[in-house]
Amino acid sequence: LVDFYYKSLSLEEGRTLAQIDIDVLADIPIPPSTSEQRHKLDSLVDNILDAKAKNPAADTTDLERDIDEKVYKLYGLTSKEDIAFIEASLKKDKNKANRN
Repeated sequence: LVDFYYKSLSLEEGRTLAQIDIDVLADIPIPPSTSEQRHKLDSLVDNILDAKAKNPAADTTDLERDIDEKVYKLYGLTSKEDIAFIEASLKKDKNKANRN
């Protein structure tokens, strides 16, 4: 989600020798979260890291999806259309990067 937000605001994409724009990075909103929400996210990340440590080819797609859903909720994103738009944009960027 942060990647989507940054790319939406930054003018760096496609530029040769692009650099991180600190001003744009500083403006990315980080929503408040409870310790319980952070603990749940931490646990999911730990589960992914454990699975990948045991087997680098492990399928962690479901765990990653759980993280995405929790982060969307933190940002107040509940519209399926908004989430689909963000995910399509990120998928497009990932496919573009894989071609290079």
